[in-house]
This record gives sequence, C-alpha cells and structure tokens, in this order.
Amino acid sequence: MGALLWAGRGAVVSHRAAAALWGFSRYGEGPVELTVGTHMRAHARLVLHWASPPLAHLDVTRREGLGVTSVPRTLLDLSAIDPEARVRAAVDQALSRRWTTLDHVGEALERAQGRRGTAFMNALLTSYRGGDGPSESELESRVYELLEAEGLPRPVRQREVVVGGRLRRLDFHLPGTPIVIEADGYAAHSSLDVFEDDRRRNNALAARGLIVLHWTWVALRDRPDELAAELRCAVERHGASLALYRAP
Repeated sequence: MGALLWAGRGAVVSHRAAAALWGFSRYGEGPVELTVGTHMRAHARLVLHWASPPLAHLDVTRREGLGVTSVPRTLLDLSAIDPEARVRAAVDQALSRRWTTLDHVGEALERAQGRRGTAFMNALLTSYRGGDGPSESELESRVYELLEAEGLPRPVRQREVVVGGRLRRLDFHLPGTPIVIEADGYAAHSSLDVFEDDRRRNNALAARGLIVLHWTWVALRDRPDELAAELRCAVERHGASLALYRAP
C-alpha cells in the first residue's frame, strides 16, 4: 500500500509481487514490483516497470484492497522476466485453480502484442490448445509407427464399448490385450465438467480390467522411447508376452 501511495495515480502491483498477491505457489516474499504509467525516479526498495501504452482497464483489478494486474496480465508479465518452466507452472496453476481461462489469457495477449514475452506465451497457448500437435491423421500415423517399431500389431481405432451404461470410444485399443492408448490434448480436458467425466470414464474402464495409457501429442513428439518402454512394461506385466503379439 505504501508503494502504491508513493507511486501515485495509475500505479498497480504487478509481475512477481502480483503473482504472490494472487497466491501463486512459486512466488512468495520478494521486492515490491509496480507497473506505472509514467517514467519515475528509481527507488531502492521497489522494482518499477513502465507501461506504454498504459494498461487496459481489463488488465487491472483489485485484490485485498490493492490495485493489481489481473491474473492473465500477471502471467504475461511473468513470461517477460522469468524462466519458461516457472511461467508454465504458473499457467498450470491458474488454469487448474480456475483463476483464469485460456480464452482470457489469449485476450490479454492480444492487447499486449509486441511486448517482451508475448512470443513465448503465444507458443504456450498454442501448446495448451493442442495446436502444435499433429492432425488426427498424423497422430494416428505416429501411434502406428511407434507400435510397429515395438513389433506390435496396429491398434483398433475408435473402438466402441459400453461402460457405466454409456457408449464410449477408445482412441486406440491394442488387440489381444487390455491396453488402451488415449491421445490427450489439454483443450479437450480444460473444463471442470469434462475433467470430471474423463475421470469417471477412466474409473469405469479400469474397473472392467482395461489399462489406459495417456499419450500426449508433445510426448509422442519428444519422448517416444519413454512411451515405448511404458507400453512394453504394461504388455508384459499383464501376462502378455511381446512375442505373443509380435506382428508377422
């Protein structure tokens, strides 16, 4: 409060101080950071950021009686100054706690185009929405390629099963085994209702003896060896010899 009174009209708590104020777990005690609308003399106990043009009305709110950048704007500010892994963790927390949405972050990003850090946030949003993953046909090809490299037959695609009284479609089912491979993108699971339905579905599949492996698009691209090792473990653990299922 003292810093805001000193900085005057238009100043708001921002960056890491705003993240701490919002309750982000990786941000705690530290210097007070403010975004101000005009150039000001430096202060030994404050970190000042100059907003030009001034922050939009939608990017400013109040918390605990203090003017502070909104959660979406705070995430954008963090992307300009902090390591990518730390920013990604902050975005994860904001979305999982429902402090903001991908759409609201995207809108704040549009208002801030050209600022430092927006390129990384653009890429991050694309990743969350699945836009950097393969198309459905490319995804299918990658799954097939990985299974063929392991000497396993092609899976059944979109197999229909009834679990819990509801018709469900399995992304990939490995024939002759209880193994199901689900290809996941964040956007398909980003609402609370979908999240709950997804867990209900997984529980129903597990209760019927099906083993569900979740393969994300990023993992298929970056960590295929790890996925293959997990697949081998699942096949062997459930009484299925790789030789038994080896493709001719």
